[in-house]
Amino acid sequence: MDKKIYQALLQVQSELNALGKNQKNSQQGWAFRGVDDVMNMLHPILVKCGVIIIPTVLDVKRTSTTTAKGTVLNYCTTTVKYTFYADDGSSIELTTAGEGMDSGDKSLSKSLSIAYKYAIFQAFCLPTEDDPDKDVYENAPVVNNENIKEMMSVISSWLKTDAEKNILNIEQRNAIEKMRDEQDYVSFSKFKDKIDTLIKNRL
Repeated sequence: MDKKIYQALLQVQSELNALGKNQKNSQQGWAFRGVDDVMNMLHPILVKCGVIIIPTVLDVKRTSTTTAKGTVLNYCTTTVKYTFYADDGSSIELTTAGEGMDSGDKSLSKSLSIAYKYAIFQAFCLPTEDDPDKDVYENAPVVNNENIKEMMSVISSWLKTDAEKNILNIEQRNAIEKMRDEQDYVSFSKFKDKIDTLIKNRL
């Protein structure tokens, strides 16, 4: 007997449309596709095509880190196997991974949501209306004792003389002092080139 799952998945794929980034992150402002968007689009199609998806969590790893501002961030990575069943009991499996980060207790649920979302994208070659290669990401600098010392030294030189103090406006001086007090090297590294250029041009 032919397995119906393959034909059923082809039917699901033929029913799916492109899914845009319809949600927006409230803090950083970037757009994204939420797992609810995926489920809302997929659910009626799965019902129509007679397919159900059963997840099995294979592995969970948790770590945590503290930001320069003292916030504890919890990281969770999961490996999940998804089994796609047709109404004749035939099935096919797909295994994927997810990663979530949260300052509270939601890192696991975020990780599972990511795993499910990308399992669907990859299983059905779901069009997403954008090209990921258009996005360019810059890694944050690594924070260690040596570059914290370097930051403190540079900030001291910025604030050392009256001439340099007069170049910087109150907002810039407050920002520098805040980075110094919080030892926020990530923000400092982004700020340094701008202030160095400002001092060089005005001295």
